[in-house]
Amino acid sequence: MKKILYFFIALALCVSAMAQDQQRRQRPQNGNGPRMERRMFNPEELAKRTADSMKERCKLTDEQYAKVVAYFAESNKKMQAERDSIMKKQQQEQQQQRSFNREAMQKRMAEHQAALKEIMTDEQYAEYQKMQQERRNRGQRR
Repeated sequence: MKKILYFFIALALCVSAMAQDQQRRQRPQNGNGPRMERRMFNPEELAKRTADSMKERCKLTDEQYAKVVAYFAESNKKMQAERDSIMKKQQQEQQQQRSFNREAMQKRMAEHQAALKEIMTDEQYAEYQKMQQERRNRGQRR
């Protein structure tokens, strides 16, 4: 009887531990509420939220508060512009890299085709091209 009781106690502990582990996975690392996608604030809203918390903790006067809001709004706008510029530059670089890779691949393929054409007879090369076309068609069906 005691063995059965101990078994159920151990089972209850395991289930409890598994449930807590599952809850931990669903929360972000800071532990506050369910996971959410990152929300982007506009610079003024973010400046106001930051200044509001500073006003309470640092006991800012109304004049200081207004200056802090203005400063953070301007600073956040600059950071957002820099972030956007960096993202745009990265996208352009990726596009240029893709274009470069495509051109390099096309060049290699042309060299490959020319080398095979020299090695094979015209009939063999025609059959090879037919075989390559069948492979491309088979790949598109997937």
